[in-house]
Amino acid sequence: MNIRAIRPALALAALVSTQAIAQVQRPEPDWSLLERPRTNTPKPTTAAITVEDLRTRLFIFSDDSMRGRELGDRGNVMGTNYIAAEARRIGLEPAGDNGTFFQTVPVVERGLDESKPMMIGGTAYVPWKDYLPRDNGAGQRSIEGVPVVYGGVWGGDRAKLLPRAEAAGKVVLVGTRPDDNSSGIPGLPNRQLVTAYFESAAGILIIGMENVGPQIVAAYRQPTGGMREENPTPVASYIYITREMARASLGADPSSLNAGAAGKPFSGNPVWRETPIANPGRNVVGILRGSDPKLRGQYVAIGAHNDHIGMTPEPVPHDSIYVVNHLFRPQGADDGEPKLTTADAERVNMLLAQIRKKTNGASARLDSVYNGADDDGTGSVSVLELAEYFAAQKVKPKRSLLFIWHVGE
Repeated sequence: MNIRAIRPALALAALVSTQAIAQVQRPEPDWSLLERPRTNTPKPTTAAITVEDLRTRLFIFSDDSMRGRELGDRGNVMGTNYIAAEARRIGLEPAGDNGTFFQTVPVVERGLDESKPMMIGGTAYVPWKDYLPRDNGAGQRSIEGVPVVYGGVWGGDRAKLLPRAEAAGKVVLVGTRPDDNSSGIPGLPNRQLVTAYFESAAGILIIGMENVGPQIVAAYRQPTGGMREENPTPVASYIYITREMARASLGADPSSLNAGAAGKPFSGNPVWRETPIANPGRNVVGILRGSDPKLRGQYVAIGAHNDHIGMTPEPVPHDSIYVVNHLFRPQGADDGEPKLTTADAERVNMLLAQIRKKTNGASARLDSVYNGADDDGTGSVSVLELAEYFAAQKVKPKRSLLFIWHVGE
């Protein structure tokens, strides 16, 4: 999850000016691509590496039916099924789990167990309203009944902070400054810097939950996916709490206290549930054995990633996003969302009218799939094409070839 800070206005102005110059210099995109059919009639592939083979495979692998092949989605399962079937047909040796082509990656979904709220004394507090725990992984330390101490205000006089050694094994409540924007959220400190300073603490509780807006709260509340950690590294819990919770623990307003003041301990340690994702994340792995008895134990790995970013819940006309992106986002997602002027919008609408006339409106179909033809459909089908080429040779390469289609980039 990435929460991007708003760039300074001056930097944005410079970026827009640079883009405007680049747009004048760039040639007009080839809009005839939008007149091409959305589908392709597949043809049997051959041992030779050909454009037609690549086209056949890419249209299959990046079709709308694959739903953008996002990790955890059934579309990714469909995509990996296709690759495995092709690997078997080509004649590769399965090198996944239990004699299959699939190597299942232990991806789990993690979400907060909201049935066990944090408490001070007999008062229970509401997750996402009174406090917001950050998921620090399976190794985060418990704060249940751990001694509490006030750590001082972050970003002020470092000499007035709780010494690092005195934070060891304790829950440290950290005050904040309203002018601190180092986290990207106004009024909250940089998480990495605070964690590095209090790295030996059991928990780091940042006083400033009021600064976290509802959209950010909603984003953090969503379950996240990640690899199951077998031997997690112990780390401090990291939680945003309200000033009311801080006062309840410390017995006074934190601004009136010096670092080192003791507080009441917390109960109800935040716990994160781990559940396997509904659709497994899978690498597809196959081997073509080498022909040289002395060298076949060495492997040349050839790979690409099989997943992409899935679908959007809000479909848009296919041709409109295509035109806007090609005119105003030459670097793709790296350019961010463009802000069109009235003249820009008029130009887009004029082009769309021309394109839709040529396609009888077909180009305006609603589109919700990030097909991932370039990222990394082309790579995945190229690996298949190479595998078919080498597998068809009468004399195989001296070294073994390991073909792998990774999931999760």
